[in-house]
Amino acid sequence: SKPRGGAPQSSAPSAQDKPKREAILDLSKYVNEPIRVKFMGGREGGVVGTLKGYDQLLNLVLDDVEEHIQGTSIPLLTHTL
Repeated sequence: SKPRGGAPQSSAPSAQDKPKREAILDLSKYVNEPIRVKFMGGREGGVVGTLKGYDQLLNLVLDDVEEHIQGTSIPLLTHTL
């Protein structure tokens, strides 16, 4: 029978049926190591710093950070943040 008063039922798996996704990158290997982070969204360059921590959403905590800016008249401009 057809359910009353609601959207059609879909055959898509529920959140409980989906396998848990594993992180693509194991950041624990890089804690207290220098890393380079490249930004998305059109910002040229990125930052280099020592990884001090992170969370499940991949928010990063960096120390001794330098920003590397490309696209200037200088081949690569660096300044400490």
